[in-house]
Amino acid sequence: MKPGIRSTQGFSLMELMIVVVIIGILGAVAIPNMGGWHGKRQLNSTARTMANHMNLARSEAVTGNRVVTISFNPVDDSYQIVAGGTTIVEQVTMPDAIDLEILTGFTSNTGGFNGRGLATVSGSIVLTSATAASADNKRTITILPGGSVSITP
Repeated sequence: MKPGIRSTQGFSLMELMIVVVIIGILGAVAIPNMGGWHGKRQLNSTARTMANHMNLARSEAVTGNRVVTISFNPVDDSYQIVAGGTTIVEQVTMPDAIDLEILTGFTSNTGGFNGRGLATVSGSIVLTSATAASADNKRTITILPGGSVSITP
C-alpha cells in the first residue's frame, strides 16, 4: 500500500464498540423475559409427562386386564402408579417451581383405571408454576369417566 492511502478493509474500533453496545442492550432487554418463557416451558413439559404417565397407566390396565392405581400426594407434589403391587411408574416429584393440587374427584388422593380402560374415579389435577407468567401459569389435567386424559390450557 502506498503511503497516504487509507485502507478500507476491516472495522474501526468505534464501529466494533457500537455493535457490542447494541448487542448488550438487546441482551439486557431479552434476558428478563426468558424467565417467564422457561417457567411456561417447564409447566407444559411437566403436564405432558404426567398425562403420558396416566395414558401409560390406562394402557397397562387394559393390557393386563387389571386395576391400575394412581396415587397423588399434594403435600410433596408427587404421584406414583401401581398395579397389583407392581410399580408401573416410580414416584415422580414435580420440579421445585411446580405445585400439584387436586381440584375435584380422586377420593383419598387416588384415581386410576379398570381392566377395560375406564376411570375408577374421574377428577382433575391442577399444576401451577411459580415462575411462569401469571396469565399462563396453570394446567389442568382431567381424567374423564371414559378413561380419556386431557390437558387444558
